Amino acid sequence: MRREFGRPPWERVLYRRQPYSDNYTDARFFPARPADHDVHLGRNDLIVRSAPVVYQVSLAWLFVTVFVLVERSMIRATDILSMCAAVGTSAAFALRKRLGGSESRWLSAVQSSVIIILFTYLTSPIIKTLTRTVSDGSIWIMTGSFLGLHVATFPFWRNQGSTFFHSSWSLNTALFASALLSSRLASAVDVFAFVLFSLVTFGLLPVLGYHRWLNIASVTVCGLLSWSWSAIALGVYVGMIGVVGLLAPVALAHKLAKRTMQTAAGQART
Repeated sequence: MRREFGRPPWERVLYRRQPYSDNYTDARFFPARPADHDVHLGRNDLIVRSAPVVYQVSLAWLFVTVFVLVERSMIRATDILSMCAAVGTSAAFALRKRLGGSESRWLSAVQSSVIIILFTYLTSPIIKTLTRTVSDGSIWIMTGSFLGLHVATFPFWRNQGSTFFHSSWSLNTALFASALLSSRLASAVDVFAFVLFSLVTFGLLPVLGYHRWLNIASVTVCGLLSWSWSAIALGVYVGMIGVVGLLAPVALAHKLAKRTMQTAAGQART
């Protein structure tokens, strides 16, 4: 090894006193550093991998936005029911195609859906009276907590072939949030429409799986409806998506790159 300024070559040993400082590293340290393009690739990969989280956050925000618009009579119950019918019909054909020739399983799924719709319709007057004695502030705090738990417990790691699988915690917390908000609506028809919308949003759409076009559609719809709500709501939504889809992945990539640098430095010193 080449001598530096007349000093003996540095060696990776601890038992020998050497004329170098404790934090000295020789030229072998620099080849061990990760190249900048590797760091950028890791950052881009994390941003791409955050897309399912952005999608689920968008669904939660869509749920809240639709409630506000229904409460303010800016969206009618018939509009929500029409949307649920369109999404449900498309999902039925998609599931039938996915199940292949299993007609019995597909018919069983349709039968279960009909039972759920009838049960929701019959219990709507009861749901409407659940939180009469609870203040609006408490309802919003509990709803926000349940939606946060819904996103935090959603099984993103079980994404297999663009198909999501439900987590009981995630689905139950979303349904609790739906019951809380729907109980604040004025009529039983509004309650029925909103609960059905919640079932489609949190129960049916995740079964269809994550796809890029669904993410783009959800972000677009959330943006438009948020603007209909208020400019502040749009700003809050854009801020959330920016944090979840950009700032958090970039911060994580920086942390991972820093840890890689520290690991490489430790390897060069040993």
